[in-house]
Amino acid sequence: MSGKKDRQLPKADRSPKKKLKVDVTAFWRRKKDMSTAAKAKKIKEKEKELERLKRQQQDQEELEESSEEESLDMEKIARLLEKHSKEIKAYTDEALKKQSKELSKEIQDIKKELTDSIDGIKTLVEGNTKQLKEHNVKIEKLEGWRVGADDKFEILQTEVRSRNVKIRGAPESFGKEDLKKELTEAIASYLEEEEVKIEKAYRVNSRAAKRNNQPRDILVGFESKSAKNALQGKHREDPFTLEDQEVKIFQDLPPEILQKRAQFHFLRQILIGQNIRYFWKIPFALEVILPTGRRIIKTLQQAQELADTLAEGSALAEEQRKQTSQQEHKGVARKGAGTRK
Repeated sequence: MSGKKDRQLPKADRSPKKKLKVDVTAFWRRKKDMSTAAKAKKIKEKEKELERLKRQQQDQEELEESSEEESLDMEKIARLLEKHSKEIKAYTDEALKKQSKELSKEIQDIKKELTDSIDGIKTLVEGNTKQLKEHNVKIEKLEGWRVGADDKFEILQTEVRSRNVKIRGAPESFGKEDLKKELTEAIASYLEEEEVKIEKAYRVNSRAAKRNNQPRDILVGFESKSAKNALQGKHREDPFTLEDQEVKIFQDLPPEILQKRAQFHFLRQILIGQNIRYFWKIPFALEVILPTGRRIIKTLQQAQELADTLAEGSALAEEQRKQTSQQEHKGVARKGAGTRK
């Protein structure tokens, strides 16, 4: 039984051989299929490469064609430009001529307008100049009238104050009881007169006196100019005292005249320094007595010119004085040297 079993293989034992045969066949078949697929793949790659080369060739041909077309277009444009250059030049020249004519006409019109405007301005200026001259004449007349009115007003004010004087420096204690009475007696005694008639006498308040803590001025009004002139005349020679205090006496002048005189202070200093006589005049003016004659000064410009002239003359005189002094000194020195010999 066992031998029989050994000799007879089961079906299961025989199937591997058969399967191996089938597998070898399938292997060669797959190998054949793989070789065919590889060949097909290569063929496809070559086809793609051919298509790429074709496209490159087509692009190159199109580029060459476009270059040829551009070259042709440029030649065409050049021919067209050459053909129409004369027409363009002729048209341009004609347009320029037309514009030049129009511009020239506009310039002529502008020139004409400017000429007319200038003529109108000249006429207007001439008319205004004439009117200004007429106005200036009127202004000068009005100024003359104003100056004349001012002068008359100054004369009137001065005349009203012509009998008045101001006494400065009198102690505040003087005239406490009766200023007019005490001052009348003091002036009569000073002038050695039995009686002096005074219309008014009172203290004048001022900012300067209050600021400097000084006694207020006394305004005195005489009944006659002779009494006032007598007081001022004697005061130039003899001092006048009130309560043992020496006082000063000034002419009573309008504030406007005092302000004008204050502006000439620099010239008065020069005149006093050079011992040149001068007088105040009414209406306002300064009369200067010069070696060359009298000179009337009314304006600041005239005062400045005279001050400059006097300053130059003073400098020249000082230089001449120095030169004379040096010459005299040299002469004395020579005489001394001659005596020693």
